[in-house]
This record gives sequence, C-alpha cells and structure tokens, in this order.
Amino acid sequence: MALLPVSRRPWMSGALAALALMTGCFQTALVKVSLPMDPLRHAGTPMRGGPDGSRRVVLLAGAATRCSGFRPGDVGALQRSLAAAFKTTGYEVVEPAGGPTGPLSPVRARRIAQEAGADALIWVEPTHLRIQRSVHHIHEYHDGSASGRVQVLKVGSWLLLKTAGERVYLSTRVRYSSEDYARDVLLNRLAAKLARSLLYEETRYFVELEDPSPGLLRRGIDLAREGRWAAAIDDWEMLLEGGKPSRLAPAIHYDLGIALALSGRREEALRHLETALEGEPESPRYRKVFGRVEEEGWPWESR
Repeated sequence: MALLPVSRRPWMSGALAALALMTGCFQTALVKVSLPMDPLRHAGTPMRGGPDGSRRVVLLAGAATRCSGFRPGDVGALQRSLAAAFKTTGYEVVEPAGGPTGPLSPVRARRIAQEAGADALIWVEPTHLRIQRSVHHIHEYHDGSASGRVQVLKVGSWLLLKTAGERVYLSTRVRYSSEDYARDVLLNRLAAKLARSLLYEETRYFVELEDPSPGLLRRGIDLAREGRWAAAIDDWEMLLEGGKPSRLAPAIHYDLGIALALSGRREEALRHLETALEGEPESPRYRKVFGRVEEEGWPWESR
C-alpha cells in the first residue's frame, strides 16, 4: 500500500510541527559546574594583598631549551596571555623593576619577585611546541601541539601553592593559513588552558541552563562552561536591560538565578527564579530549582 505524502497526512504534519515547536522553544544546555578558585589561598596560607585588597602576582618565565620548539618571542606571548587571564579575575599583575624580562633562572626569578613586592610568583615553564607542515593535493596544512607547566609560589617562604601542566593540539579539521598563525593559535590555547587549571576548579555537579532559540543566551552559557559565572551574569543582565523579546524573559531570569546562586548571592537568585516562575508557572524544572535554592542554597544536581 502506498503511503501518503507528509503534506497529506494531517497526523504526521501535526506531530512534526509539535516536535519543531518543542525543539525551538525548550532547548537546554547541561553545564558541568566549574567555580573560580584562588590559587594564592589554595593551601590556606594568608596573603597580604595590595593596598586595594587585590592579590599581587608577578609572572616570570624560565628559558625554553633549544629542542623545545619555542621561539624567543613565544615565551613572552605566553606570559602576556596568562597575565591577561589573571587580571580579568581580580589579580594585580605587577611588572618587575626595570620593565619586562626575558627567560630567567629560578634563583633570579625569586629575587625579582621579592623586589617587585608581589605576594606570589607565577613561574611559567615552556616545555614543548611542535608544528609540522604537510601538503594534501594542492592545499598546505599545519599540524602541531604545545605543552607547558605553571607553578604558583608564595613569595618569601616559596611554598608551592598550585601547579598545572597542560598540552594542546591544533584541530585536524581546520586549515591554518601559515605557520605563524598556527603558532599563535597554539600559544593562545595553551595559555587559556593553563589559566583555567589555575583559576577554576571543576566540580562533579551539573546545572541545566535554558538555551532557547535563537541562541541569545548562548554567549553567557559559554562563559558559564568556563567557570566565568560573573561574566555570564553581566551578559544576561545586559539582555534584560536591552529589552529582549518578552518570551525569553523567563529563561533569562532562570539562568541568572542559577548563576547568582553559584556566586553565593542567594537572595538575588531567589528573586530571579521567582520571576521566572511567574512567567512559566507550569515549569517543573523552574519549580524544582527554586525549591532547591530556597532550601539548600545550591541549584545543582549530581549525576
């Protein structure tokens, strides 16, 4: 027996329309919770901080070996990227007396950190960078990897507070236009991964965030995946202030409520979750998260 075309099967077209409506309006993103971590206090050692209460750090680097693959300027680029990451998370990055330095010995680095009045020395050790070029048909491709280590040392006692070692790779699905561009990509990825290991701690918990079409909340969700909840809050608050479509308001308030709860701002979180419930009173997820934050203060669910 021949089947009717979809357009002539009312039950099928209705089901497809309902499915499209569901996928368009009820998209969510499961995010593993990472939270900001202060590596200067990780070992429970008090830090005096700067005059404004910030933590003062100095970033210095060891010399790369000849066979490591790092060029002279690569180590400086790695330092600058790491310094930017520390600045955006509330640290004061101090410059050594006399300005930026090149690769140093550990003994010289410790002396410079003390002279700079820093609370901690961020010691960068480049270990490996490899880029190789290959030709496939008429196209030229670059493949490669980079690795490095970072130590956080308390100035004075030289107690090791935190250490991280990471390796990154070039994507095999992307064609990089030049070796210099491929090198920049590797250095940026390595710096980002080292900074994430030092400044954020991954938990075993998950939260389910709203990610409705057309993806206006996605930038904040990407920030949340990195553990940057304060930046996600700023992004979603800007959406509310910008008067985004009212149909998105409950989702924005819901995501804000979760982010605020994870940031320890419980009362604000409850206000936003309550507003989300007023907009979607039948949502079992909104109701469950509101109750969890109200009773326990945390929105997550262990999986």
